[in-house]
Amino acid sequence: MAGFPLDALVIVAALGLLWLLKTIFDLARRRLPPAIGRYFYFPSPLSLIVAVLLFLVSLVALMSIPTYFSHRAPDCSLLSALQSQSVLELVLYLGAFLTAAWLIARFNEDVWLFHGFGTKMYVSHSEPPQPTIGTKWLVAVLVPLLPVRTYEILAAIELTWDRKEYASKPLEAIDWDQVTRTVRRNLWIYALATLAILAVVVFSGAACL
Repeated sequence: MAGFPLDALVIVAALGLLWLLKTIFDLARRRLPPAIGRYFYFPSPLSLIVAVLLFLVSLVALMSIPTYFSHRAPDCSLLSALQSQSVLELVLYLGAFLTAAWLIARFNEDVWLFHGFGTKMYVSHSEPPQPTIGTKWLVAVLVPLLPVRTYEILAAIELTWDRKEYASKPLEAIDWDQVTRTVRRNLWIYALATLAILAVVVFSGAACL
């Protein structure tokens, strides 16, 4: 183990522990009665990674606004702590985190949302014989960011009041009509997110300009 980075060892150990916990919880779900076993859900480590990446996306996106103004007003003492950061670097980090989260969510079957971060299935119900279609999205602060994959929903099991488990079949391409309907249904969330961003812009700009 000589020369093996300690940080990498900690990460590997943490992922191993998460996989072990998931295995234990999945075993409990299979052994317990369905009415009780449905509460024994533990997300996959990949879902946890996606949630962390999306948290970092939100953090970097918010940091980039005052960082931009700190470079516009280098004499501003209020934002001076951010002047050592580059807006370009933050944008590159933002793109890297978002791309990594999308790729992991694309190939991870789990759908999991933790305190507004992770993945969520937005379903459009259709009249028979048309299939029910759902699209998995990356979600940050409850805001749908990017569609990941569209599925034909075969069955939905309500685990808790705020979580469902889906039996689904992935489709070859994203259903953009269903994506458009999802965006329209969540316009109020986008409006609130826009107001929050504008508030950060006004605060950052008014502080020193």
